[in-house]
Amino acid sequence: MKKNIQDLSAQEVLDIMLKNGGISYNFTTGELNPKTGYMVSFFGTEEKGVVPSVKAIEMHMSAHRNFFKSEVTFFGAWLDKETDIWYFDASQNVQDKDTAMFLAEHNHQLAVYDCEKETSIYL
Repeated sequence: MKKNIQDLSAQEVLDIMLKNGGISYNFTTGELNPKTGYMVSFFGTEEKGVVPSVKAIEMHMSAHRNFFKSEVTFFGAWLDKETDIWYFDASQNVQDKDTAMFLAEHNHQLAVYDCEKETSIYL
């Protein structure tokens, strides 16, 4: 499957995430919202209650710069529509569901995101 590759600025990432209620974007490779696999957060990179802005994106990227140096790391943001709370994280796209669930449990996550079905799978 062809990957959606785009060279986006932080402002463009913000615009997309606000329009869609979330985003997975790899600032290193340009990959936007993978269509297959599962998004799994890296432990310690989660931020809850973020007020979305370019500055917030840049601060998150800076705070977790060691993760974002890797070509496998995506900037993730999503809106919990039930609570109206935004979350940011650094995540990876894992193609195998069992591996994704194992990594999520190891990383103390509550869920993984199924890119194909566009839904969360809770542990």
